Amino acid sequence: MDLADSAELARTAGELRDEVAHLTREMRSCVLDLHHDLVGEAGVADAIAGCVRRIAARRGLRVHVLLEETGPRLAPELELQVLRIAQEAVANVDRHACASTLWLTLRRHGCSLRLDVEDDGVGGAKPRPGHLGLESMRQRARQLGGDLTVGERPGGGTSVVLVTPGDHRETINKGDDRACAADR
Repeated sequence: MDLADSAELARTAGELRDEVAHLTREMRSCVLDLHHDLVGEAGVADAIAGCVRRIAARRGLRVHVLLEETGPRLAPELELQVLRIAQEAVANVDRHACASTLWLTLRRHGCSLRLDVEDDGVGGAKPRPGHLGLESMRQRARQLGGDLTVGERPGGGTSVVLVTPGDHRETINKGDDRACAADR
């Protein structure tokens, strides 16, 4: 082995070490997001805000977040579905968009909600072989009785929009609290 081979080997080993470190950070982030739970009074808006803060801090993204919640809370299992959709959309910005800015808006009025996640990145989000993120978001949206659209953001980037109607939900009593629950 000559010096040129040794230098090339050292460079390749360094690149592999950097990639393993990057993948380890990604896995830790995914595990934290999967274990994130909507506990107590926090609600879905606070959980989504925490997810956005973590990714923005790690990636150095500028973020614009608007959270509006009124009326009874969603049932915990529905809040969890909304959170998972938001997490996946924000994670996709982190992983694939090469964006500098992220806009997230959640407007929830009782059982009806709209979640918009937009970025100024490369755009072109579409399902890829071996990747289930977009399909899992669509399945979760259907479980909520809603629709998920993924498209180009005007001015560049990607737009992910979740819309759920409130009229197909029933309100159930839980003590003095009222919560929106999926049709039974």
